[in-house]
Amino acid sequence: MEFHAIILCGQGKSLSPLVSSNDLTRPKALLPVANKPLLSYPLSWCQKAGFSQISVICLNASLNVIKNYVDQDFLKANPSSVPINVYGVENKHTGDFFKVLAQQIKLDFVILPCDFITNVEPQSIFDVHRNRDANTIITGLYYKNNIETIDKKSILADYTVHTPLSKNHPALLDFYTRQTVNDQKGLHLRKAMLFRHDNAVVSTNLLSTSIYFCSHKVIDILSDSSNHIPFLERSWSKVVRDVARRSWQHREPLENVAFSLIPNDSTFIRVSNPSAYLESNRWIMKEKLRTRDPSAPRPQKGIATVGPDSIVGDESVLGEKTSVKRSNIGSNCNIGKKCRITGCVILDNVTIADDVQLENCLIGSGAKIGLKSRLTGCTVEGGYSVSKDSQAKNEVFEQLTMGDIGDDESYGVYDEDDDDSQYSGSEGEEYSEEEDTNDYGDDDLFDRS
Repeated sequence: MEFHAIILCGQGKSLSPLVSSNDLTRPKALLPVANKPLLSYPLSWCQKAGFSQISVICLNASLNVIKNYVDQDFLKANPSSVPINVYGVENKHTGDFFKVLAQQIKLDFVILPCDFITNVEPQSIFDVHRNRDANTIITGLYYKNNIETIDKKSILADYTVHTPLSKNHPALLDFYTRQTVNDQKGLHLRKAMLFRHDNAVVSTNLLSTSIYFCSHKVIDILSDSSNHIPFLERSWSKVVRDVARRSWQHREPLENVAFSLIPNDSTFIRVSNPSAYLESNRWIMKEKLRTRDPSAPRPQKGIATVGPDSIVGDESVLGEKTSVKRSNIGSNCNIGKKCRITGCVILDNVTIADDVQLENCLIGSGAKIGLKSRLTGCTVEGGYSVSKDSQAKNEVFEQLTMGDIGDDESYGVYDEDDDDSQYSGSEGEEYSEEEDTNDYGDDDLFDRS
């Protein structure tokens, strides 16, 4: 396959408190989904695609644990002739991974997040990029959420501007975060763009997959010191946006970004918030149940009842008269007697006392749930102890640290500073591209964290 795959692993702040910003040795990429690390799903998808090379980029603080997982666990369980290399970077800008990989990228390449789960066949996506028009150097993929049980407030789409999808080669023109639009008290579209594309469409129900197929020419643009835009000081998402703007910011149109939708009958999940995390576990279990041999015996742990739609990890112990339905339970968990666990994800090393009822809960690694507690729709941070007889609904239990007190800092994938580019109107002049330079607070190492 003629693509070099690059998987970008972010810290995952939006999955707090399941992922802690204070402990990068347990990164988002290794958060278990159906008792397998999240990173295993895009890695398996890339192996199925047959890419010529796979590179994983993560923060230096997470390098050892992610590299150990890939080398010691994933590749041993999924041997392949395709090399998988893991690299660490210090910061979160495109320049960091560009410096590491620029000399190694000899072909077209594809950027992927570490947090997607899908049943979309790779070949169908390749064909979209292969059939692009001559001016397209990036193909971006978008989707409509079809998992109705994911909290809609947690996956609000940005304002995405594109040419009509009915055209032969629809193109991305621009996008704005909801925070930017709220701050500016409205959506301010550039006149230059409307002049060239008077039929532009603004969508608020399309979500980015953060998968981008790129021509090798993108490397040349990033490394061109004559560019007015500091590409290498930005997140990858902003790089894509700036390249899209190049198609209408100049008197003579430059390269463009193709815009493609995942088929509506396919499933695509970005595991970028607790609600999506819970539903991704459920979706995988449904898929396994759908393909399961109906004659196979139901899993049992001792004399507890474990439904066929559930997983219980190795070395976990369930007490008598405990019932587990539609749930994933990690390894080395100790669950007491007469417990009822429904629709939950319980990570490793959790202790649950007798007569506890959990429904639609996320329980972090090493947490303890006290006797006769009743929790519904709650999230419990790893290591947290819920006192006995607790009753709660839709609450988050997390440990308060001194660093959390008075911390007003917000995190987002773009951290936009979206002043309109200026156009003097003089004959032959170009639109200024000097904007959005203060990008250093950008979380995500290029993913939606």
